[in-house]
Amino acid sequence: MAEPDRLPAGAEALAAALRARQRANGAFLAGEGRAPLTAGAWAAWALDLAGEGERARAFHLWAGRLLRRAAEGAGGGRGRAGGAWLPSAYRLAPGGRGGPEAGGLSGAAATGTWLWTLARHLERHGLAAVPGRLAQPVRAAVTALLELAGALPEGEEEPAGVAAAERAAALAAVFAGLNAMDRWFALAPLAGRLVRLWKEVSAAVEAAASAVLPAAVRAPLLVAGVPFDVVDPRGAAYRALLERQLGESPAGRRDAVGLALEAWALLCAGRPEAAEERRVRLTELEPAGEEGLATLALALVAERARSGGGLCP
Repeated sequence: MAEPDRLPAGAEALAAALRARQRANGAFLAGEGRAPLTAGAWAAWALDLAGEGERARAFHLWAGRLLRRAAEGAGGGRGRAGGAWLPSAYRLAPGGRGGPEAGGLSGAAATGTWLWTLARHLERHGLAAVPGRLAQPVRAAVTALLELAGALPEGEEEPAGVAAAERAAALAAVFAGLNAMDRWFALAPLAGRLVRLWKEVSAAVEAAASAVLPAAVRAPLLVAGVPFDVVDPRGAAYRALLERQLGESPAGRRDAVGLALEAWALLCAGRPEAAEERRVRLTELEPAGEEGLATLALALVAERARSGGGLCP
């Protein structure tokens, strides 16, 4: 399927582009294969916000099947500490055969993002329980993320710079997924593990706000505040992070996903002019594949945030 050269303008055109990328089984396409879990989760949530609840449901059921196969392939997840069995992607291999790709922390971040978007779907449609077909894969995913949170090293030197920003963005997604699922599963050992995640993410946000890093490196860390609310998006550290982003012009940047996320965060911070600058820059890019799908989804969310809709924590 051919992808557009430029980001479509307007919410309806963005939604139409996302609809065109969804297969009958609920999976989204990205380039020549099925989209990685994170990009698909953002796409499903964006369509949910656009009134396409059945399409979002189809994706979540597909993702549940993906997680179930991954867990079964790893013996139910036993013996694979820290969520190493969690799939970060599901791509088509030569000849049309596909399979899950284990991604360690990357897989945990993708799964956390999916759990967070699933929780938003359940809330949006007034569901009091996780649907039966999703209960087993959600429990397996939650167990793996809890193991990962409990296995984080203590007292060791943390990574710095780019590595710290990437790790903290991933842990923010893990936090968000666990925190979202607590409502549905009442996770008894959750609080202490979330505190550990929160401390590391908070420290990384503070460090990134003062570190000499390119805006494209800092941008993924914005999820810690918007939308995941791991750190207070109105707090001093997060505001300082946004100010660092504002200090660099979007001209010349090519990180489409980061720009779309940044536009959303800036709208939530009451900076519509700066958000518009990022949107304009996005229209000049030609993101494709996984990046293109995630950019479409986050751009649609930003369009919804522009008109309110409770999309800011």
